[in-house]
Amino acid sequence: CKFNLIPFNPFPQSGLHRSQAARVQAFARLLADAGIVTTVRKTRGDDIDAACGQLAGEVQDRTNARDRMLRQPVEAKVATPKPGERHRHAH
Repeated sequence: CKFNLIPFNPFPQSGLHRSQAARVQAFARLLADAGIVTTVRKTRGDDIDAACGQLAGEVQDRTNARDRMLRQPVEAKVATPKPGERHRHAH
């Protein structure tokens, strides 16, 4: 498994912003420490508004995806084996 981190290139209609480089690097280290091969990709195309996230800037989001995502709670579940029980991996 390889994880490519591509910093978001903001556009006015998104209401979102790009994470600071130090935060992206910290997340990359967290993934790498967990054994996940991680690459932080260089952003390209932002000078012509064609970078990641910017091509959608001219399209009106009629699905209200951003609002739905903001309303959705983020939940993380971690399975821990009971004493004496072996951890099982899904195959």
